[in-house]
Amino acid sequence: MPRAKLIDAQPIPSTRDGRAKLSDAQPVNDTPPPALQMPHPELQKVFNPKPALDKVSDTLQGLGAGALSTAHNIGKLVYPDALANRITGPEDPAKTEALLGAHNTTQKIAKGAEQTGEFLLPGAAEERGAAKLAEFAPRLGKAAAPLARIATSALSSGAVNAAQGGSPVTGAAMGAGGQVLGQGMKAAAPIIAETALGLPKAARAFGKTPGLALLNETSGIRPSTIAESAQGRLGELTPELEREAASSSTPASLLPARGIVGDAMNKAADQNAEGLFNQLGKQGDFLNYGGTSGEVSPKKLLDLKRGFNEEHLRWNPEMHDRALSTGRKAYNALDQELDRTVPQAADLNQRISSLIPVAQRAESVSRNAPTLQRAAQRFGAHTGALTLGAIGGYQGYREGGVPGAVAGSLTGVLAPELIASPEGQMALARTLNKARGLTPLVGAALQFDRKRDNQ
Repeated sequence: MPRAKLIDAQPIPSTRDGRAKLSDAQPVNDTPPPALQMPHPELQKVFNPKPALDKVSDTLQGLGAGALSTAHNIGKLVYPDALANRITGPEDPAKTEALLGAHNTTQKIAKGAEQTGEFLLPGAAEERGAAKLAEFAPRLGKAAAPLARIATSALSSGAVNAAQGGSPVTGAAMGAGGQVLGQGMKAAAPIIAETALGLPKAARAFGKTPGLALLNETSGIRPSTIAESAQGRLGELTPELEREAASSSTPASLLPARGIVGDAMNKAADQNAEGLFNQLGKQGDFLNYGGTSGEVSPKKLLDLKRGFNEEHLRWNPEMHDRALSTGRKAYNALDQELDRTVPQAADLNQRISSLIPVAQRAESVSRNAPTLQRAAQRFGAHTGALTLGAIGGYQGYREGGVPGAVAGSLTGVLAPELIASPEGQMALARTLNKARGLTPLVGAALQFDRKRDNQ
């Protein structure tokens, strides 16, 4: 077996004294490694935090400038320029501008947002003031509350606008105008909400307010979501009403309801209307509970009211209109008697009575065809959906090519259905219901009413 051939090692050159001669040895590579290459310029933009930090800094500076500007203007009311010039001397405009001014777009937006937000600060106090002011004008009746809100909104907006360096008169006028417009929009919201679900006129009988119940007691814009939230709310309010009724010791009477049905029976007998008389007789038999005195406990009255509704107020094609009308009047008498004997539960009773038709109607509407299906039906029925889709597609293609054409076509087909759908109308109603004086819009508009040195 052959042996490996060893390679002779090269001797290291040395000096006479035997030390290694480094100059003759192999050179050592002490060249530093090449510098790290910087990433692509586009990547540098992504990973460079400076622009984002600058935005944050400008935003904070703009917010601070807005707050300091308001404090500065309030200080001028306490320590006016005429007095300052005599005692401490006039202020330096350059320093004031550096401290209170907004010097770029981000700072201006942030300062404007802060100044607009200041108009929201008196919100709770403004509401309490309006409620207190309305108490001093009972003769105005239902107009007292809205007029008080207009007055307090004008006072609040005028004061904030003056504190920000604007005119108190302009601020007051804008605040009052915004409150008037906001109340008008808010008043329209319940009507739009009722239209969204198609609530019948009977749902508003006897002082019920289903539109307000829709907006204040339920959530969501889809009928199924509204129905679910309405049932959940009823599940909370109903036991509370039952507890209040059970705790009342005031006796209730069935005589007012009996009298309504009895008078209708007498008229039917005089007219020899046997069918109507018999239907009214069933209502009278139901109300004969408790003997001749007609006296029952409030809790029993509540149970009888619910039973009367189930037995005699459900729609029946064989029931006479006059019998149904009489039944509703008798039911209202039971309702009023419950409010009399359990006054602390009157508000609960009103809310529940208004919420019941909302829950029933929302559950019914939720079974209708969804928006996409209705749009497809309109498209297939040649009702003009194709024309609207073609117009939308053409305009979209001009703006954004093929993607724009697709988006425009879908918008042209779906937009009419979305606007007319329960979801679209409920979204509008909830938006209008939150108008509340349009304070943010008023505050933003009043930013144009500023002295030049406060910009």
